[in-house]
Amino acid sequence: QAIAAVGNLDRELNGGPPAGRRSELVATRLMADGCVRRWRSRAALSGARIELLWGGPDALVRGDGVALAAALENLIVNAIEHGGPEIEVSGRAVADRVRIVVKDSGAEARPAGKPDSPVETLARLSGRGSHGHGLAVAEQVARDHGGRLETVFSGGGSEVTLLLPKSS
Repeated sequence: QAIAAVGNLDRELNGGPPAGRRSELVATRLMADGCVRRWRSRAALSGARIELLWGGPDALVRGDGVALAAALENLIVNAIEHGGPEIEVSGRAVADRVRIVVKDSGAEARPAGKPDSPVETLARLSGRGSHGHGLAVAEQVARDHGGRLETVFSGGGSEVTLLLPKSS
């Protein structure tokens, strides 16, 4: 219940998917491509570069496409705000699952003393900086769709994997 409350608060503060859940077929490569394109400019303003690498054909999952895209965008935004300058979003179908991975090269890879980008400065001044619950929201969306979120953090960066059941 606490995670749902955080999700509702996030929607109130930042906008986002409606609280009701839809069920539709979602083309995961197409969704990931849209998310990467949507955040590419923001990444560039932060001195980062984001790239999509997809292995194999697109794979379908059943669920709420808006919620799934919002979960992936939470992972991308975390990588932009807290990760390194090289961000890779990759995905592929593996057996009965779809794996979507957001990997960054690590915060220490950013140039030392790099000033905030205009977007970071605006977010700080307006009080709309990071709220620190993007992973929890993404994890809840994964669970709501019969999947899970796996995270690996190291000095060389982070890797967050969204695992979702593939639709047959």
